[in-house]
Amino acid sequence: MTIQVPKGKLVQSPRDMDVSNERTDAVQKHLARLLQVDDQDRLTAEPCRFAADKETRGIAVIEAAGGGKTTAIRTVLQSTSALKMNPETGLPRYLEIQIPSPATHKSVGLAILEATGMSGVSSNAKAWEIWGAVRKRLGQMGIKVLWLDEAQDLVMAQSANETETTLRTIKTLMQGDNAVIPILSGTRRLGEMTSFDPQVSRRFTKIAPSDLDHSTDQDDIFGMIDGYCDEAGITARLPDDLAGRLMTGRRPTS
Repeated sequence: MTIQVPKGKLVQSPRDMDVSNERTDAVQKHLARLLQVDDQDRLTAEPCRFAADKETRGIAVIEAAGGGKTTAIRTVLQSTSALKMNPETGLPRYLEIQIPSPATHKSVGLAILEATGMSGVSSNAKAWEIWGAVRKRLGQMGIKVLWLDEAQDLVMAQSANETETTLRTIKTLMQGDNAVIPILSGTRRLGEMTSFDPQVSRRFTKIAPSDLDHSTDQDDIFGMIDGYCDEAGITARLPDDLAGRLMTGRRPTS
């Protein structure tokens, strides 16, 4: 591959570009479905209620490591105007958490509290006290979307009982006055939550982007590379087999 860079041209990082794709579009579509709209049909930060207005619903994004799910979710949340800032706190109305590993019922709750700025909670506190504080803190901060990344670690907890307890606790956060929309993202192991608690699983829309296909996706890959080059102000001569080699090199892992 030959790349020609114009003399004196500042080449910006392609990371700054927003490339629309299947997972981003799906997350955006389903999140919009879970948020209420105002009289002008604009999205608000208030979650829709289901089951006789008793609870919200969630989203589970399931994809192999390195597939782009984290970037897709972050892009959608940052670009959703209704969630950008709570005027009372000056902070977004969504909260991003990385599930600790190993994940326990207590450690997940403590991680959420720490992300809200509430540190110093004793690990000796009872689980119900920790999760009671989580619900109260999310309500105080006006959080409407709770994103738990690396959520496959919930399924890979030390015991099935630990997994079931945490999933059911997440379900309780979808109920009541300060209910949130949970977004779980993780590798394919996350899909196993159905076997732990079908009732919790039914409350989540599953997004599982398809793998790249050599017969249908090569033009899209070349188009994306051309877009990066145009943004950077460079030209590139690409070998015909480049897209196929890139797809072959990206072997998904569970």
